[in-house]
Amino acid sequence: MKNPYIGSGNYCYANSMAMVLQSYGYSYDPGYLECLTAVANSAFWTDSKSPVIFFSSKFNSPDQGISLALRNLGFQFDEFYLNEDPPKQEFVLSKLSDFLKNGPVIAGPLDMGKLTYIPYAKDLKGVDHYITVYEIDNYIHAHDPAGYPHIQIDVNVFLDAWKAEKINYRRGSFSMWGNIRKVAPEFDSFEAILGK
Repeated sequence: MKNPYIGSGNYCYANSMAMVLQSYGYSYDPGYLECLTAVANSAFWTDSKSPVIFFSSKFNSPDQGISLALRNLGFQFDEFYLNEDPPKQEFVLSKLSDFLKNGPVIAGPLDMGKLTYIPYAKDLKGVDHYITVYEIDNYIHAHDPAGYPHIQIDVNVFLDAWKAEKINYRRGSFSMWGNIRKVAPEFDSFEAILGK
């Protein structure tokens, strides 16, 4: 499938990853991918005297989790983000165009409150979001797994959301993953993941 749509469910980053992988010919259930990101699976003790364990994304953010899941599935990929002063718009769009030469990309986090095609966006300021970008011309063409397939986003609106300035966990602005290629079999056990 060239640009499949998977969405209308939780975990936009897992759905975006599933869409991109399917466009490269690899089919994975978004729920499986979500588990591989370890975002919602991080266990920690509240303190040394407490017998209670909590599960949280405290130790792995979605942008780190995407890279972790792709590596554990045996993929090599290119990723990009900037954690310095925003560059010129042309530089970022050129990087996105380069990534798109080989297929769609996972883009995010984006500030969902700045995605003006979402009717209730004004209520989502600072909420993180991930989408699948598959083409760029005068607009950004993408699938938004929140229930918006085949959207066109004004380039300036997209770039403003993609800065993700209010997303506190982000490694940087303009994060994306693409140029995905399978180089090894996926790990089939925790021992393999841990290198034992």
